Amino acid sequence: MAKDDYHVIVCKILKYLYACLKTGEDVDSDKLMEIIGDLPERYAEYIIKALHEEGYVTGSYPETMRGKEKPQLTSATMITPKGIEYIADNKYMIKVKDYLDRH
Repeated sequence: MAKDDYHVIVCKILKYLYACLKTGEDVDSDKLMEIIGDLPERYAEYIIKALHEEGYVTGSYPETMRGKEKPQLTSATMITPKGIEYIADNKYMIKVKDYLDRH
């Protein structure tokens, strides 16, 4: 699996958010942006938007200069019960988690 694979990025984000939830730690937006890494902006926005639209995370949509909402991962981003279920029960996500745990 490539480090910039959609499912790898999604798994890393959801695992981090779930860990924060379980430990009571604040979400570090810098850590989230570190996970996004050097992805092209359009690809990163696609992933973040999909996480929100699929109901896997909640968070904020800060206004851009043109008045359009731009999805971002912020310290207000949280995993939802649906997101927890997705990383725990989805067969492909389980494979990705196993891969990430080994590497």
